[in-house]
Amino acid sequence: MTYIPSSSNNQHIKKSKRASSWKVIILLILVFSFIPAIFAYQWGVFQKEFVANKYQVAIEIDHKLYVIDQSGNFAFTKSFFQPQQVYLNTDQMYLYEPLARIALHQFKLDDSVIQKSSNPYFSGYLSMYFQNSQRSFIKTTIHYLNAKDSYQLNQLFNAQGDMILEFSDDRYAPDQYRKTADIKQIVMAGMCRSSGGGKGCNVVKDPYLNLTQLFARHFQQRLIYSVNKQNKMITLSFQPIS
Repeated sequence: MTYIPSSSNNQHIKKSKRASSWKVIILLILVFSFIPAIFAYQWGVFQKEFVANKYQVAIEIDHKLYVIDQSGNFAFTKSFFQPQQVYLNTDQMYLYEPLARIALHQFKLDDSVIQKSSNPYFSGYLSMYFQNSQRSFIKTTIHYLNAKDSYQLNQLFNAQGDMILEFSDDRYAPDQYRKTADIKQIVMAGMCRSSGGGKGCNVVKDPYLNLTQLFARHFQQRLIYSVNKQNKMITLSFQPIS
């Protein structure tokens, strides 16, 4: 006897096939949404901060603006996140010394530190480099582990000469210097760094020091900033914390 499927069985089979098709479609949507999301996260799209590599960063002194960075050494909290924070790349800690002096009104504006500029948006460029012997707010020393391996240790000081932070971002440094709540890893979104040997690019992710917290905690100064997207400039300024 030949078996002839009933119409109800045919409908059940069709429904099962449709259900299976929808499951496959939903699974594909999830997969193709999840993978880009992972890459976007790794490349800093969803992080709260942005690196100011597309801006001129200036600081306000006596109602005048002076450029202090053009190379993306600073990072900032995005406008829709709170609290607003200013970060400094730990590879550029030479910038900490003049910022500390400016916060304490110990930065003397003269021809030795100001470079004239034809840029109408600024009053000049600040020379922010101080020799280690001239520094009073930061000291850097090299510590050798053996004849080949060493690490650089950064020591930050307040106005009274007390050490307020000791850290290193070198891979050979002990964990006690590498792990601190004041340092945060921040991605320079949309940029990649060559890994050498023609093996492609890696995410540009560097450690940054939270300057806002540091100056508020140890200098009683609030470091604030404003972003002018149209003119591609970010302005820093200090306000005393009463």
